Amino acid sequence: MQTDNLSKEKVMENDIWEVKAVLFENMLSSLFHEISTPISILQSEIYMALKKTPDNEYLQRIKKQIGKIREAKQRVMNITTLLSEPEVNSVRLVVYHVVSRFEKVKNRCSDKEIKIIPANVALALLPVVHNSVSCAKQIIVKDKIDWENKIITIIVEDDGPGFSEEALIKAGEKGFTTREFHSGIGLSLSKKLSKNMRISNRPEGGAKVELEFPIYD
Repeated sequence: MQTDNLSKEKVMENDIWEVKAVLFENMLSSLFHEISTPISILQSEIYMALKKTPDNEYLQRIKKQIGKIREAKQRVMNITTLLSEPEVNSVRLVVYHVVSRFEKVKNRCSDKEIKIIPANVALALLPVVHNSVSCAKQIIVKDKIDWENKIITIIVEDDGPGFSEEALIKAGEKGFTTREFHSGIGLSLSKKLSKNMRISNRPEGGAKVELEFPIYD
């Protein structure tokens, strides 16, 4: 797999971030699986409770599954806290670890090293890239640095169908989605992890998402 002109030496120097990113992704995947399982059981139990006269046995089962959800949620919060410290890193490298698995995504970010929270950038960027990959043939990720206001903007542009009028207004709201069997969590997470999120349609066609993150001293 090519590194999109990123030097191999640079990648090796930052292998600690790669390990952290992979570990974080794997742990989140496992934890979200833990969360989804009791939710499914809970839904089933509620259905049974509605079909029959609720008794203590059903209520105890529901209470137990709710407890598991709360425990899994707390573990997610604990892991997020561990990886929430700012560190000096290459913007291009952080983006590389998110987009390198997708052949049609071009990483045009600068190799400038700045102090950011890599986990926030990566986790906010991933849902945006996933959305573009699902409906576009070509995706470009680039950055813009505002040194005066200490803001870096990660910009994702694609050649897909763009956003609907409703999505332009509601994208990023918790639970909003235009795709069947999707929860709408992705862009709401991107909005929460970034300082600001802007979405628009490109004049030449396709979607554009801009994610702003603070640069730390």
